[in-house]
Amino acid sequence: MQIEAFYDHGQLKFNRPIQFAKEYFPVIIQIPDSEIIANVGPEAFEESSAAVTPAATHLLQEIRRILGPLSKRRPAVGVGEDKATLVEVLEEKYGIPKAELGKD
Repeated sequence: MQIEAFYDHGQLKFNRPIQFAKEYFPVIIQIPDSEIIANVGPEAFEESSAAVTPAATHLLQEIRRILGPLSKRRPAVGVGEDKATLVEVLEEKYGIPKAELGKD
């Protein structure tokens, strides 16, 4: 299913009411390149995380504790590499051909 939504200060807002059958499921969001600030590096993430609440910090520490050695910072990669990785994973997991995923 496709549904239009608008990003508004950290939230996605749907253009019509919708009720989901589950509370947790994967979604794919396509964001126009013109809406992305391209030169945001790790420093911007570190600056924005400085305003994180103590509760959020505690939750993140708990998640890292649960993940153990799997909890590691992801290396910075470009949008193209991210998209290529996503396409590969979707093809492997769901059998969606790369040709279908490349369509906009």
